[in-house]
Amino acid sequence: ESEKPEYEFVEFRPVNLAALLAANVEAMPVPIGIPGSLVIRGVAKPATFRGTIERKGDMHRIIAEAIVSRAEFGLTIPSVPSVASVADAITLRADIVFSQ
Repeated sequence: ESEKPEYEFVEFRPVNLAALLAANVEAMPVPIGIPGSLVIRGVAKPATFRGTIERKGDMHRIIAEAIVSRAEFGLTIPSVPSVASVADAITLRADIVFSQ
């Protein structure tokens, strides 16, 4: 199923991102948590990306990650002799740079 075009991307819909961007963050990275809805293969579940935000002038950089369960999203690993045991946890990482 991973070759289906509709499953090519994972989508994250943050909640209240405006409040995060309004925070007075300058220079040094500040710890953050970004709650939202994570959609994988059409299944939406709550998730929180945790990391840091840093601002230099108009530029912002967020580096964060979220750990989710494969099972929660219906993701399975085929059970075949040549595939080693795979953990249920998936770590998603984001490195986002943008201007406001």
